[in-house]
Amino acid sequence: MHVRAQQAYDLLQISTRLRRRSGGGDGRQVRGHLPLYRQEAIFGRAGYAIARSTLGAWVGACGVQLQPLVDALKDAILSHDVLHADETPVAMLKPGNGKTHRAYLWTYCSGAFESMKAVVYDFTETRSGKNAEAFLGAWRGKLVCDDYSGYKAIIAKGVTECGCLAHARRKFFDLHANNKSQIAEQALGYFGSRVLYPARPVAEDTGGRELPGAAPESERRKAEASTQLLGYMLGNALYEAYLKGRVTRAMLRRLFLTHVEQPGKAKEAYREIAAKVRGLGKKLPASVNLDK
Repeated sequence: MHVRAQQAYDLLQISTRLRRRSGGGDGRQVRGHLPLYRQEAIFGRAGYAIARSTLGAWVGACGVQLQPLVDALKDAILSHDVLHADETPVAMLKPGNGKTHRAYLWTYCSGAFESMKAVVYDFTETRSGKNAEAFLGAWRGKLVCDDYSGYKAIIAKGVTECGCLAHARRKFFDLHANNKSQIAEQALGYFGSRVLYPARPVAEDTGGRELPGAAPESERRKAEASTQLLGYMLGNALYEAYLKGRVTRAMLRRLFLTHVEQPGKAKEAYREIAAKVRGLGKKLPASVNLDK
């Protein structure tokens, strides 16, 4: 009994080290990219002959136990009106011939501004659009995706297609990087301004009456024009600073996910950019007042 207890303790210690090395739990196979044959060898060197088939059975049992959670997460995802979708190729070992086959991992996630941040992965052996149809089912919301033809069938059935801004911007970036196109540079600045100055929601019909406390129409138009100009200038300045290495991807990601429509957030975002982009404040026209 003492020997078995010691073996169990040693096995627990090895498992703990594997978990710490690769991120925890069954993540040692998925997140840590530590396949079962390597785990089998590690256990073997420690004196424990655990067959790869046994390890595979453990992983499969975990998958069965977690399936209700996956189903609940899928239902929660499909309750949103806006979803993002993409698919990426993964190598799958074909049984029998020992060769790899290109399979696909589809991702479906909620929007950046949703209260629930979640992603559901759907593994399929092909890139057929029928896989997206099977996953989305009767869902008929707005789908943010690239222009892959596999999504067209479900879009034809009532799903609203929202083109991916990053894919559209990439073409202009390549054009500017390869040919120094001035038109492409202006387009990149426009993309940046759309992120920094998002489209305002359409106001409800007020019957021509001014809302209480609202600024006169002329002042609102002047403020809107100044904000658009600021957004365009910031977009260009950010792009130049990014090329020169003064702005990191992490900063851009944090900036683009900022709720700039909230009071004070736009000013905070500008201050952060101005600290990274030299001389930006000197370029601002007199009509732009950041203190308002």
